[in-house]
Amino acid sequence: MWLLTSFTSFSLFSLKKYKPIITLHGVVSLKKIDKNFIKENNSSLPIWITKIGFYVIYKPLCIWTKKIIVHEKYFKNILINEYRVDKNKIEVIYHGVENLKTIERTEARNKLKLDGNKDLCLFVGYLTGYKGIDLLIEGFAKFCKFNKNAFLIIGAGKHPKLKDNKDYLKEYKRLEDKAKNLIPENQYRWVGFIKENYIINYYSACDVVLAPYTVAMSFSGPLALAIGYEKPFLASDVFSEILPKEMIFKRNSENLAEKLREFFRNQRKFKEGAEKMKGERLWSKVGHQTYKNYSKTL
Repeated sequence: MWLLTSFTSFSLFSLKKYKPIITLHGVVSLKKIDKNFIKENNSSLPIWITKIGFYVIYKPLCIWTKKIIVHEKYFKNILINEYRVDKNKIEVIYHGVENLKTIERTEARNKLKLDGNKDLCLFVGYLTGYKGIDLLIEGFAKFCKFNKNAFLIIGAGKHPKLKDNKDYLKEYKRLEDKAKNLIPENQYRWVGFIKENYIINYYSACDVVLAPYTVAMSFSGPLALAIGYEKPFLASDVFSEILPKEMIFKRNSENLAEKLREFFRNQRKFKEGAEKMKGERLWSKVGHQTYKNYSKTL
């Protein structure tokens, strides 16, 4: 990664007379780099070296470009306050979402052999430390005590870069065992990696998508899909500066369980939030904003 970033920085320096524009999909906050961050990202480097490394990654990219596009105001603030980037160089343009259509809920559940009457929660994404799988399991286990009709799909795939790492596989097994020990067998299913052609079935079948992340380094891909499908979602408070507050829960199992209870008491309120975000982030709108930005700059 360091070599690739150095090459990218050198390329931008060489091209700076042509007014390059760069889009940063995510920005790492230096303030959030601590022991947990190091552990969750499968690193063994000291904290101070990691912070210097990210500064060296981002700073040259921002110096040698004419304009920087980020997907949330939160990331713009990080660049300004922590990386000392000129605010006038930074534009916020949302990460685009596709105009996706679900299939009929009963049909989707039949395809997946799921009970049509369950209150169905969904987690999708590669299993990495910052995805908060411990919190997901613990919080849902508590929610199960209030709602015997609740059901959780854990679509936590093995990360392709770590699938042969013994420590990673040990952690993956630990979380599988934790789910087995804490959640009743008839209230969850660990499905692992969900292939692309099955994604529509899971999003169509579920009632709510969960994102219990411990760090927000970029906008979540699974949440972008949820917005595209107009599916309600709940996210941890690391997204509190990005998402509406009614969609946010604190990073503890009790609050996740309480937020799920609130959701199933009034699903319509949360669905309206997802619909509104889709209207703001559709690729047709985002693409036009991006085109205007490039035209103005160049």
